[in-house]
Amino acid sequence: LNNAGNTMLTRRGFFGVVKVLTVPEDGVVLMQHGSTTHGAQYVTEAGTPTPITYYNEATPIGQAFTLLADRAETIGVVGLGAGAVACHARPGQSFTYYEIDPLVVDIAKDPAYFTYLSSCTPDADIKLGDARITLGDAPENAYDLLLLDAFSSDAIPIHLLTREAMALYLSRM
Repeated sequence: LNNAGNTMLTRRGFFGVVKVLTVPEDGVVLMQHGSTTHGAQYVTEAGTPTPITYYNEATPIGQAFTLLADRAETIGVVGLGAGAVACHARPGQSFTYYEIDPLVVDIAKDPAYFTYLSSCTPDADIKLGDARITLGDAPENAYDLLLLDAFSSDAIPIHLLTREAMALYLSRM
């Protein structure tokens, strides 16, 4: 994607600057946090949006959802971004998102920018806060699949990669 787009929105919060850009020549709107793109959506796509960028069906994330579609009823997602992973949801699946940045939640939920959440998992629970803490509130064995996508090129959250964090993730699956 061409990241040199027209700015629709710029908001600064505790975790940095989040922008929504339109890229007319690519036909997409995208979310940027610092120098990292955290999701994109085709602007003119009718009906259920198709996950693109690193969430499309050919990527490891897309392949995981394809392979586990019939076995995963409860899905936890650490890191919301634009919410593109929502459109991997199948009937009967329950999604819970964990996101630290309230600006990201506001933008992902606003259908003026992105429709992944409103189209694909409108009733999903979104837990706001540090996933090391909020995921700790979930019961053991709560998820059949836990996607960790809270990383960016700007700052890797090392606390999400510790032995203690890994033990927490495993206990919730």
